[in-house]
Amino acid sequence: MPSRRFKRDYSRGGCRECKRRKIKCNEAKPHCSECTRLGKVCSYPVDGERVIRGSRKIIEEKKEASPIEDSPIVKRVRTVQMYMGPDQPKKKVKWEGVALPAILNENQYSNGNSIEASKNGQSQDHVAMASEQIGYDHTTAVPTPPQEFPTLPPLMLDDLYTGDDLNLLATDLNNLVNDIMFSSNITQSFDQNFLDPAIVTAPFVDSIPKDVPYDYITLKTDDERRYMTQFYEDFASQILPFGADVEKCSHYINPFRDVLMQYAARETFLLAAMLSQGARLASELQEDDKERQRDMENCGNYLSTCLKLLGPALSRNQEKQVKGDLTSNIESILLTVLLLASSSASNEKQSWRPHLKGAKDIIMKATNSKIRSSTTLIMCKMWFADFEILAGLSSMMGGTLRTKEEMNVVLNFDGPYEQSVLREFGLIQDNGFCVVMGYHIDCLEYFKDLSDLLRLKRSDPQNSADPLECAKLIAGFRAQHDKRFARIETMPDGEIAHGLLCDIVRKQDGHPKMISWSDISQQAYTLAGLVTVFTRMLEIPVDSPHVKSLVAKLVDLVRVFDNSTAHETMSFPFAFSMIQWPMSIAGFACTELAEHSVIEKFFGLCYRTGSYSANLTLERIKKVWELRKAGKPVNYTDFESTVDRITY
Repeated sequence: MPSRRFKRDYSRGGCRECKRRKIKCNEAKPHCSECTRLGKVCSYPVDGERVIRGSRKIIEEKKEASPIEDSPIVKRVRTVQMYMGPDQPKKKVKWEGVALPAILNENQYSNGNSIEASKNGQSQDHVAMASEQIGYDHTTAVPTPPQEFPTLPPLMLDDLYTGDDLNLLATDLNNLVNDIMFSSNITQSFDQNFLDPAIVTAPFVDSIPKDVPYDYITLKTDDERRYMTQFYEDFASQILPFGADVEKCSHYINPFRDVLMQYAARETFLLAAMLSQGARLASELQEDDKERQRDMENCGNYLSTCLKLLGPALSRNQEKQVKGDLTSNIESILLTVLLLASSSASNEKQSWRPHLKGAKDIIMKATNSKIRSSTTLIMCKMWFADFEILAGLSSMMGGTLRTKEEMNVVLNFDGPYEQSVLREFGLIQDNGFCVVMGYHIDCLEYFKDLSDLLRLKRSDPQNSADPLECAKLIAGFRAQHDKRFARIETMPDGEIAHGLLCDIVRKQDGHPKMISWSDISQQAYTLAGLVTVFTRMLEIPVDSPHVKSLVAKLVDLVRVFDNSTAHETMSFPFAFSMIQWPMSIAGFACTELAEHSVIEKFFGLCYRTGSYSANLTLERIKKVWELRKAGKPVNYTDFESTVDRITY
């Protein structure tokens, strides 16, 4: 089902950039606030000028028609532009390509709108190339004729996916990569021969890997091994901060990383995406500016290589006609999209939302199908659901799921087979705690309902929530708040923890403190859910005794990290980011000055462990505090920016 978009008010006198991005402009001259904040070139259209907006058209329902291979093939000349970095001229290539079949809407695969950036006095054009591929000759750095993502013949009726699904997902990946490169001002040098594209797509294997070692993939250079180390140890822990406890493993494992490593060993474009994120993290550790710049250039090269290798990977599927290859390709691309979307969501310049259309459609199709989903797709569904819940709770635009029906399809893991797969992965522990979401799996139903109520509230601010629905949520969150997963026992020689996801916080006075991350996270989410129902749905003032009491309990959960040290030595050093959303709710509703410093220190820890969106969240919280201090009224539209942000 195509997603429905709610209309928002747009300023008629806004600047070109705000009109293009379809956001509200404050029309300040000479530069509006949004362009100033994002570092965009701000200019205003003349009277009568029409500014083309940059959204992609929604994919139309596929019509009943002849098979794709029978569709007419049309040759045409296209001009493709690709962002080459802040100090490089834009590259334009005219080429004669084969159009996609007529049953597909061509506009969904191309976007001729440009995004302007300014650096060192130069303007740069960036166009999401959609399904066109540009190849590069590394020796001459001159673009070679691009390839189109091949349109694959449809499978038999008994199969699940078609070539349409593959092309749509490939388009999302293409646009996501280009947006990341543009927003980060990444320069492409193409002066190295990145990776070896000789890996052949392996037949589909539906297995659950466990504890894949670091050297599972053999890499050629010291840089590649260094980047893999950063990905393996840091980035993978950022996307899954809580480890999974599974049988036959003596330590916590990372199922997301295991699956990514397994697929990257046979799909080089996924490996390139993983190394790009390792290079990005490695650049942050460099003290030398030239080395830092070199790592960022390599990050750009790996991202470009990801796209360069995508076309041949899809072509192999068509040529080999191996059963299961289409499923394997779809899962490999889906993993790459979710991987880079996670990177974008945790970054200060977020651009993840427009590029999850294909992921959403694939997951909905698999969920609605009578064919049993693969284990990897079930894991991807959980990963995607985490995005959706956090977006529905924290973003001004909500999630990508636009109806209650869509939410019921995707945000549902009640099936016994899905439950068994997720438990075998370790993503749902035996006690019901979900290490991806950060709370008991039964809580998902309440957060799904809360996300839907917030969606209705955003579409109609005057809408009054159903009091019975609110009562249901209050009762549910209250019951979930009482769940406990670990026990801390005080002994004469110190504390002993009994349970999973326990950790040691080292205080400045030298005394260690045992904590249970699962209990802290469970209580934080349920308390934040209650605060949200009270303040957003029932519109109870934040200075009421009921809300202040809940906020105090939330702040007390992280007070243990005050005056703590050596966070990098903790068992789960990235776990702070797991409770960003609950603590953002505490921050927005906090009215006690004594609690402000605790909240600020917490978001500082989140930022230092890799969640760059934490700074943006803290800035919004401080604006609310300033308004309250000045005696000015605060409503949620005041501090919810029109820029799409998620506490991830």
